[in-house]
Amino acid sequence: MNTFRSAAEFITASRLAHRKLGHLPAPLRLADETAAYAANDVASEILSEKFGPVIGYKIGCTTAVMQRYLNIDHPCCGYMFRSSLTPNGAMLAGKDFVRPGVECEIAVTLAQPLLADDAPFDISRIRAAIGTLHPAIEIVDERYEDWRSLGAETMIVDDFFHAGIIVGPAVEGWQQLDLPAVSGAVKVNGTEVGRGKGADLLGNPLNGLVWLANHCAARGKDMAAGTIVSLGSFTPVQWLAPGDQTEIVLDGLGSLSFSVAR
Repeated sequence: MNTFRSAAEFITASRLAHRKLGHLPAPLRLADETAAYAANDVASEILSEKFGPVIGYKIGCTTAVMQRYLNIDHPCCGYMFRSSLTPNGAMLAGKDFVRPGVECEIAVTLAQPLLADDAPFDISRIRAAIGTLHPAIEIVDERYEDWRSLGAETMIVDDFFHAGIIVGPAVEGWQQLDLPAVSGAVKVNGTEVGRGKGADLLGNPLNGLVWLANHCAARGKDMAAGTIVSLGSFTPVQWLAPGDQTEIVLDGLGSLSFSVAR
């Protein structure tokens, strides 16, 4: 546990100072992803003192494009905090980021808990637990010297690039939507720079939540009613410069936007 805490303290200190994170000192390096998620739990306790309580999870690496981009061949997750919630149309201060980025996502809120004792979960049980479904932007931050060489373990402790989330209005009748067919796009300064479909996310965006619920259950963690989960990006992350205005459009679900101040 001391190694987990020391690694968590080192990584959260870098994050709170808006410094680029390099490789961990040798005594703090984590042996595997099991250790990384244990350290992530400690990091969430530290960050909650500044960011407020955990409100849910972000899921990353759910598309082949993002898995190739990050050189990680499986989903990963991190925590989201109360301060993660960002208003639609917000103007964000560049000083609050190392290098902000935008991801086009779908988010859900659970109406029913997903209890570890009830695992394993499949998509039908997951659908039944979902209360509302929303268009969403995950705001990410490239706070690493070279994330390509860091490995999944360090980024897992650091909530896998997470910096904020914009959750749009609940989508009426989402249960009737063909989510794999939904198309999502990112625009920066009015120009489309990325597009993908729901089927790109593990075949169906809800399969990310299946993975997360079973991942949490394997760690003995329940997912409470009211938990918000962002299901992964339809498109490769788009990194932003000061002055950029960005918008995501999910066909049939809605659009959201934010800007980065100069």
